[in-house]
Amino acid sequence: MEPQPVDVTSIEEAVIKLEVELFSLRDEVEELQGVNNSSQDIVSSLSKRTACIGRESYHVGGDTGRNE
Repeated sequence: MEPQPVDVTSIEEAVIKLEVELFSLRDEVEELQGVNNSSQDIVSSLSKRTACIGRESYHVGGDTGRNE
């Protein structure tokens, strides 16, 4: 059985297509990481505000000696 010739051109074209797809996916991942970081910043900010509001409402209601 003789080895079959390999079409190197089609392999090179496939590799180039995969590289383009890889770079596109990398860009998408970086964009999503940025969105995720922004979301985490928003959640952190809201958590801090909520904690402050909780403390303020406790102080406004007065200290009855009970933790509600």
